[in-house]
Amino acid sequence: MSWTDARKYVAGIVAPFPKDLSGRIASYPDFESDGDCRFFFPNHGLSWHRAVIRAYRRAIRQRGGRCAPVMMRPIDFGAFDQASVIRFAQAQFRVLDDPTT
Repeated sequence: MSWTDARKYVAGIVAPFPKDLSGRIASYPDFESDGDCRFFFPNHGLSWHRAVIRAYRRAIRQRGGRCAPVMMRPIDFGAFDQASVIRFAQAQFRVLDDPTT
C-alpha cells in the first residue's frame, strides 16, 4: 500500500472524529502476526495494516491526540462469525472517552 493510499483510507476513518483531540486518546486494532491480521481483515496482511496505522497515528497527532493500540488475537474471537469479527476490529478505530474524567 502506498503512503497516498494509506492516507486516503485513514481519512475515511478519522472523518467523524473531532477536529481537536487535545488530551484525548484514539485507539486502533493491532496484531502480533500476519495471520492474526488476516483473521480480522481477510483481504489485508500485516504490511498493509502497518501502513494504515502509520497514517492513522500521524492523523491523530496532527489533531493533538495520542494513540493506543488494542491488541487483538484470533483465539479471543473463535466463536464469532467472520462478519462480526471484521466489524469489531473496524470499531477499534475510535476516540476513547476523556481519560481525565
